[in-house]
Amino acid sequence: MTLTGTGCSAGCYLPHLRRAVYAALLALERLLDQFDPRATSLCLDLDLDGVDELFLRNGELQAVVKLDGSAAMVELDAYALAQNFGDTLRRHASTITGACSAGRQRCPRAAASPPPMTAST
Repeated sequence: MTLTGTGCSAGCYLPHLRRAVYAALLALERLLDQFDPRATSLCLDLDLDGVDELFLRNGELQAVVKLDGSAAMVELDAYALAQNFGDTLRRHASTITGACSAGRQRCPRAAASPPPMTAST
């Protein structure tokens, strides 16, 4: 994935780039499933944050649910559309942007605040 950003912040803020990456990943998953189908349900800690995710899928959709007590759906994909319906951004604290906003000495190119992020439509 191409990372874009200004100063110390990084991420794929441009919706058309995120959509293109998700579309390519979903197309690849769909193609690979034709040769070696995945199980309809799988529980594992894919993002290595210490909390399992539950993957539920069929030939058309995939839903990923975070098993942290909130049962939040963190991803919903439609393979035929090559669309991730959870493709949104939200602002959150991070060690990178925190270090940048702490002072220009650590990251001279950083602006006073990171660029605004908006949910994609």
